[in-house]
Amino acid sequence: MSLIKVNNRSLGTGTVTHGVLPAGTVLSVNSARKVDTFSMSATSFADVPGLSVTVTPKSASSKFLVSASICCGNDWWHANNYFGIYEGGTTVGGDGTQPWIYQFGANDANAASEGDQFYDEVLRSPNTTSPITYKVVIASTNGSYAATVNRMNSASTKRGASFITVREIQG
Repeated sequence: MSLIKVNNRSLGTGTVTHGVLPAGTVLSVNSARKVDTFSMSATSFADVPGLSVTVTPKSASSKFLVSASICCGNDWWHANNYFGIYEGGTTVGGDGTQPWIYQFGANDANAASEGDQFYDEVLRSPNTTSPITYKVVIASTNGSYAATVNRMNSASTKRGASFITVREIQG
């Protein structure tokens, strides 16, 4: 049996076999960061490669704070981008078919060289101990124009970064 000491003061002997953390304690943090580019020309949602995180809840009462930010290029004059976070195969937000349509900043004079940084954060309570995958998805509003990630449509030298972070919170 070992003696546990902090600053030469004895805390006790033996092994700690279990304990209870207070609600709201961060139990784990998992993230993925994407700095390479991705492009797609579809109006149906596609997973953004490299922007997914799979977690196994420590208990069924765990909550998950999911944060995602994605850098997208767009062609304002012709199309915008849809952006969303999925939990497994389920839309976390939005109306189920179009999570978070965003378009900020671009205008018809310089639309092809501007981009957007989209961000969302949601608190989830999945009530399971099975593994869960959270992922970022995108789509274009017009299949003739590409939705791009981490670069502007016509200005390929202008780059950005995207991420997803999942924090498990004690329930």
